[in-house]
Amino acid sequence: MASAREKRITLVAAILGTGVVFLDATVVNIALPAIRGDLGGGLAGQQWVVEAYLLTLSALLLIGGSLGDIFGQRRMFFIGLVGFGISSVLCAVAPSIEFLCGFRAVQGVFAALLTPSTLAIITHVFPEDERGSAIGTWTAFGAIAGVLGPLLGGLLIEAASWRLIFAINIPVVLVTLWLIAEGVPASADMPSHRRIDWLGAALGAIALAGPVLGLTEQPVRGWDDLVVGSIAVGVVAGILFILQERRSTSPVMPLELFSHRNFSIGNLATLTTYMGLGAMTFLLPFFLQ
Repeated sequence: MASAREKRITLVAAILGTGVVFLDATVVNIALPAIRGDLGGGLAGQQWVVEAYLLTLSALLLIGGSLGDIFGQRRMFFIGLVGFGISSVLCAVAPSIEFLCGFRAVQGVFAALLTPSTLAIITHVFPEDERGSAIGTWTAFGAIAGVLGPLLGGLLIEAASWRLIFAINIPVVLVTLWLIAEGVPASADMPSHRRIDWLGAALGAIALAGPVLGLTEQPVRGWDDLVVGSIAVGVVAGILFILQERRSTSPVMPLELFSHRNFSIGNLATLTTYMGLGAMTFLLPFFLQ
């Protein structure tokens, strides 16, 4: 059983790790006009600065959780943080809008590794009677980080440059890495013999990427072959994903979870909430600035 010190360090590390992920999901929105002025790219470029990160994060979240189950949650948390820190540096020095969008996509990949690992580590370290309080604290601070993003972004842009909104991640990542090495129990790395459903993971990623690509490019390209084709491919991949998860022995998304009323309604509430929040945090800075 983990000691009281290990529990405290684990919770702080989990809060900082996911906090920087949530922060980067919102802090960039306030910087979009400044990024456009410096790197160009127009509206489509600004959309991809946001969407490239969120797309790879959401598309690979399931596979990130599976990798943690197989190779160890502590290890995936550590690797995800290292990659997130390196990609943050690359975003801060990006010479063009294309490079920035690409590095943001890489950020999302590593965020997908570390985010599910933090919750799994909390579940492992805290006993059942303490777990609810720990998860509630972790969730609350993650939400606070997301809310503080636009405020922090505005201060950094006003003080110096939009590039600081990415560079500010580095000290947080370094502190979190030190906390993992210092106090997160090694027992959080308990590799299993479970196999990864690579086909299901690929279909899930395509099902998300296709419609996002099509809908983001539609205002610029109209309803051309790329737009219609990417949306159609995404829909087909989504259907195949459901069929694959029904037959897979190690699904990345066990469909039987949706038979639980609380799980289904909770996910639906989360979906609708973040649809509204995502639209608001993207569009509001344009009107205010």
